[in-house]
Amino acid sequence: MATRAKNLWLEVHALWLLGDTDGGHAQGRYPGAIGELPPRGRAKVLSIIASHLEQLPPSKRQRAFDRALGATFSLSPDYQGRPLVALAQALEIVGDQPATEFGKLVDAVGTLPDGAYAGLLLAALADNLELLAARDRITMFGRLLTATEELRCRNENRPFVLPMKHLGYAFGKLPDKARKEEMNRLFEIVNALPCDDRVQALVELVFNFPAKGDDWAGARLDTVLKIIEGLPSRSRIRPLTALSNTISLLRVAGSARATHLVLDTIQELEPRDVTIDLIASLSISAAIEDLPLSDRPAMFDRLLAVTSRLLDGDPAWSAEQIRSAELPLRRLCRVVVWLPVNLWETAQSDLFSVGCLLADSYRDSFLSDLSGQA
Repeated sequence: MATRAKNLWLEVHALWLLGDTDGGHAQGRYPGAIGELPPRGRAKVLSIIASHLEQLPPSKRQRAFDRALGATFSLSPDYQGRPLVALAQALEIVGDQPATEFGKLVDAVGTLPDGAYAGLLLAALADNLELLAARDRITMFGRLLTATEELRCRNENRPFVLPMKHLGYAFGKLPDKARKEEMNRLFEIVNALPCDDRVQALVELVFNFPAKGDDWAGARLDTVLKIIEGLPSRSRIRPLTALSNTISLLRVAGSARATHLVLDTIQELEPRDVTIDLIASLSISAAIEDLPLSDRPAMFDRLLAVTSRLLDGDPAWSAEQIRSAELPLRRLCRVVVWLPVNLWETAQSDLFSVGCLLADSYRDSFLSDLSGQA
C-alpha cells in the first residue's frame, strides 16, 4: 500500500511539475510548475523526475519523458547537461526502440558547453545502444563516434576523459559486419589522444570489447598492438597487461597467435619497465595447453626466452622485478608435463639454467622445487 501511494504521489507531482495535467496549459505555465523556478532549480527537478520515470505507470512514461525532454531543451545549454544525462539513463522506459529520442540526445552532445556532462551523456547513450534495433544501432553508433571525435577536438586543451569504456561496450552490441566497419574509426579517435589518455583508452577498450569473435584475433588485435608499439616503453605496460589478460578468453586458434604477438611486443620493452602485473597476466597454461602437441615446444621456448631476458639486466633490480621473473618460471615448471615426453628432460634443464640467474633467496627455493618435479 505504501509503495502504491508513493508511486501515485510521484505520478501526480511529476505530471503537475511538467504541466501535463488538465488546465495546466490554460494557466500558461509551460513547462509546468517548474517554469516558476530559476534555471538551476528547473534543471535539478528535471533530473530528479527523469531518474524516477520508471516508477510511473507504463501508459504515462512516454508522455512524461517527452515533456521532460522538451522542458530540458527549453533551458539554456548551460543547464541542460544534468537532466539530459538522467534522461539518457532512463531511455529503457521509452517504448520498444527509442531511436527518435536517442537521436535527439546524441544531437544535444554538441550543444553542451560543459565537456564533462557531454562525456557523461555519451557514456549513458553508449550503455543504452542495445535498446535499439540492429539497423538503428549501426547508425547511432556512427553518430556516437562522430560526437566523440567532435568533443575530443573541442576539448583538446583541457583535461577530459572520453567514454571509451562505454563505447567499447556499445561496440560489442553491433552486428559482426558493422564492427569491422566501425573499428578503424574508433581506433582513429584513440590514436589521436595524448599519450596518457591513449593508454587509458586502450585499457578500457581491451577490457570492454567482446572477447570472442573472428575479428579479435585478426585485424583488431593487430590494430591494438600497432597503437601500443607507438607508445614509449613504460607507457605500453598497462595496455599490454590488459591485452594479455584477455588472451585466455579467445578461441584456441586466436589465443596462440595473440600470445606470440604479445610476446613480440614484450621483448621490445626495456627490461626495467616490465612489471609483475604484466608477467602475471601471461596465461602460460592456456598458451601451451590449447596448442597441438607438436606446437607446444616452440611456445614453451618463447615464454622461457622472454623470462630469461628479464633476468639479463641490471643486477640491482628490485625484489618485485625478481619476483616478476620467478613467477613465470614456476608456471613453466608446471606445464613441462604437457610437452612431448622426449622433451621433458631438455625443458627441465633449460629451466634450471634460467633459474640459476635468480637472486639467492629465490634461486634456492626455485631449484629445490624444480628438482622435486624431476
